[in-house]
Amino acid sequence: MTPKKVLIAGATGLVGHACMKHFASHSDCEVIALSRRRPDETFRARWLPLDLTDAAACARLAPEFAGVSHLVYAALYERPGLVAGWQDEEQIRTMLVDALSGAGHKVESATDGLTGLARFQGGRFDVVLTDLSLPECSGLDVARSVKRMHPETPVVLITGWGHLLNPERLRESGIDLMLVKPFRLERLLSVLGDALRLRPSA
Repeated sequence: MTPKKVLIAGATGLVGHACMKHFASHSDCEVIALSRRRPDETFRARWLPLDLTDAAACARLAPEFAGVSHLVYAALYERPGLVAGWQDEEQIRTMLVDALSGAGHKVESATDGLTGLARFQGGRFDVVLTDLSLPECSGLDVARSVKRMHPETPVVLITGWGHLLNPERLRESGIDLMLVKPFRLERLLSVLGDALRLRPSA
């Protein structure tokens, strides 16, 4: 079997991290991971710090990419000043949509709670994922409204404050499951699977 040299651009994102883990588990793959920030775990991949918007830095590292047979481009533009992941709501939403669409799910997104509720009211959805902090109305408001319209629809709350939230208040608001930031693609898909299993059987 011919060895593979896999280059992963964007190793700290949901998709990039999952791909790094997958390819690094194969003995016939040499994995090079690129990102501005070091991933929490590199498995057996070789991590190289690189800002892809820096042309000179890319040119300096170019010799490292000789012989690459597979490229995974999972890098997302990070706005200036974004130091640690999961701080920009637009970027989080884009990551979620890309990750879930890539896993075979049909996804619709909204920039605020009221827009999301309007789309929910006009369509059919198996699960609702909502951030706790939203413009116009909170994630708890979204959950309450979803349950009033369709009590059988599971609601997943995404938050970085999971340990500070009152579980009883969450249940009363209609929250079925919680996804605590930061999280990896595997955790996202696991929680989504749990939510889908909460739906009543047809």
